[in-house]
Amino acid sequence: FINNLLDRAQLESGKLKFNMKPVITHDLTEEVQAQVAVLAEAKGLSFTCTRAEDVPDVIFGDRYWLRQLMLNLISNAIKFTDEGSVSLFLFRNGDQWGFRVTDTGSGITDEAKGRAFQAFEQGDSAHTGSVKGIGLGLSIVNEVVALMNGEVALESMVGQGTTFTVTLPLLPLPLEEEAE
Repeated sequence: FINNLLDRAQLESGKLKFNMKPVITHDLTEEVQAQVAVLAEAKGLSFTCTRAEDVPDVIFGDRYWLRQLMLNLISNAIKFTDEGSVSLFLFRNGDQWGFRVTDTGSGITDEAKGRAFQAFEQGDSAHTGSVKGIGLGLSIVNEVVALMNGEVALESMVGQGTTFTVTLPLLPLPLEEEAE
C-alpha cells in the first residue's frame, strides 16, 4: 500500500527516472517467484513461472520497475483468484520482449475493463469475496509501461480469468556493463 502511494507520488511529480542496467531474466523471475509463492500458497493456488526459449538471458532495463510491474500484476491476479492458478510467462516477439500474467480468477466485466487502468479504481470484477486495495496497482503499471515505451493489454472473460500482457522494447545491451 505504502509502496504504491510512493510510486504514484513519484509518477505524478514527473520525477520518475529509470536506472537502466543489464538484468538477468532468470534472477529477476526467481526473485518475483520467491516473493509471490507464499501469497499463492496461502490461498491454495498454484503459481508457475516459465519463459520462452528465445527470451534473452540478459535484458537492458530497470530491475526495480520490472520487478514492481510483475509483482503488481501477480498480486492482483492472486487477490482476485479463489481457486486454480496464476502464471507468469516471459516471451520474445522480434525486437520486443514481455511478460504475461494469467489467472483462473473471476474475470473482469466489460464495463470495468475500460476503467481498469484508472487510479483509485477498484473495478467491477465478478469476484464475490471481499477484496481490499485502493486501486493504484494497475494505473501504476500502465503509466510505467508507457514511460518505458511499452504497452499493456488486458483480456478477460467473467468466470474464466484474466490475462495482462506487458510488451516492452528489447533494448541493446551496453558493451561494458555487467548484469545484475
